[in-house]
Order: sequence, then C-alpha cells, then structure tokens
Amino acid sequence: MILHLETYSNHGTEQGIIPRFYEQIFDLAKDGGLKKEFEQKSKIYFENVIPEFTQFYDLNKEIQDLIYDYKEGVRTGRYFSISERGHSVLNKHNELKIQSRVKDFFIRGKIAIVYFMKCGIIDDDSDFKLEKFFLCKKDEDFNKRKTEYINKHGNKYKPILDLFQKYKSDINDLSEFNEIRGDIEHNPFKLDDFVLINSTEGISIKEPMIKGVILSSKLQSYLDNIFDFIEKILVYYYGINGELKTKGFFKLYERINFNYSLSEYKYIFEIEGNPQRLPSRKCLYD
Repeated sequence: MILHLETYSNHGTEQGIIPRFYEQIFDLAKDGGLKKEFEQKSKIYFENVIPEFTQFYDLNKEIQDLIYDYKEGVRTGRYFSISERGHSVLNKHNELKIQSRVKDFFIRGKIAIVYFMKCGIIDDDSDFKLEKFFLCKKDEDFNKRKTEYINKHGNKYKPILDLFQKYKSDINDLSEFNEIRGDIEHNPFKLDDFVLINSTEGISIKEPMIKGVILSSKLQSYLDNIFDFIEKILVYYYGINGELKTKGFFKLYERINFNYSLSEYKYIFEIEGNPQRLPSRKCLYD
C-alpha cells in the first residue's frame, strides 16, 4: 500500500500518532495476510479518527507546557512579584488557560474514543462491532451481550471483550475519565485553584489534584491509558486474525524496546520460537 498523507505539519508523525495507530497496524495486517481487509476498512479511520488522536495528544502537551511555564514563571518572578511596599501580585493568565484546556481535554478525548468505536476499523462479518459493546451503559448489559456473542461465535474475540471489561472497571483510569467527562457535560466544570506557597526555598505554585493525583500526572495517565486501550484493541484484532490466517506460522510478539517515531513498533509478527527483533516476548493477549 502506498500511503499518501496531506498535512499542515508533520507533528503527527513526529509524536508517533501515525506510526503507532496507522503504520504499525497496517504492517500487522499486511504480514498477517489481511492487507486488503485493512485497506477496505481504514479510510474513515485514517481521515476522521487519527486527527482526533492528534488533537487529544496536542491538548495534553499544551496543558503540560502551560503548567511547567506557570511553575517556572512563579519561581523566577515572571508571574509573581512583590512591590517595595510589600504588595504581592500573581499573574494567573496561565491558570485560566489551563482551566479551559483541561475541559477541552476531556471533551476531545471522549470524541476520539467515540469516533474510534464507530469507524468500523475492526468490525467483522460475525456481527462483532465495537460500537455495540461500547454503548452498553451498565455492566450487566455488557456482560449479557458478551456472553451472547461468545455463545454464538466462540472465544475468538474474548481478549478484546475482556479489555472492554477492564475499561469499564470502577478502579480503572478510563472509567474515571468517562465519569469526569459526564460531569463536564451536565455540570459547571472548574478545577481547584493552584496554590501559592511561600517557603524557605522561595515562592512556588502547587498544582490542583484530580482523584488524589496532581493534575499534570493524572492527565498524562488518562492519555496513556486511553491510547494503550485503543492500540491493544487494534493490535489484538489483527493479531488474532493474522495468526489464524497464517495458520500459526506467525505469532504476535511485543518488543521490549520500541520507538514509534522511528517506526520501531511495539507489536510485530514473528515466527513462533524464533523472533528476530530482540528483545521481545510473545503477546499473551492479556
């Protein structure tokens, strides 16, 4: 497949979005004998979903940069000063931007997830459709649909359905993300204020918390977990079907050391028992 890209910048490639979520999956489809299927299904995914992943990534990057700049600006006196009379002034411009961008982060993240679930990139003829399972609001509805599907079609996609159960778990970051996104939709959203701290080490600013974790770390965790979840759904689908298509000649492996921006993908097909790209381990679909 000759990949043609039309972009206004190359940052989607530099940050690893296109290599991770498109080129890696294309290589798995090609090596697993599923190239034609991927090409038939991937147009909407590439044109509508990948840009949403990029926007989600960019929002997190912007927020992280704003937080760092705010902290440094307070520490160095760009955003905090004390007059000769002892009056202090704190410039909260960054804080207002952060409030707005964090709200956008949850909105764009949910849009990216919904677009992915609806795009059809891994729907198949056995009536396996991501959207059907994603739209289950209650655990009992999901479990019923999962059981019905497995009883009718077997355990082929059980690893993907198990991923969904983890996604819906109350102790998982992804469940928290959906909860906060729902609160934003139905209630006014506001982070707690950043707190100015005057200590013997000087003036500093403390980030607000989300679910008991500082803002910057929690947002990064949400982004990482959502991207890991989506990547695994894609990889598991083409891994499961590629192993079946090649009659077990190829098995899905995970590289220990990987770098998407250098096209050194995390997930690859290797001959079972004789992997060439080391260090790597056989994927257990867990």
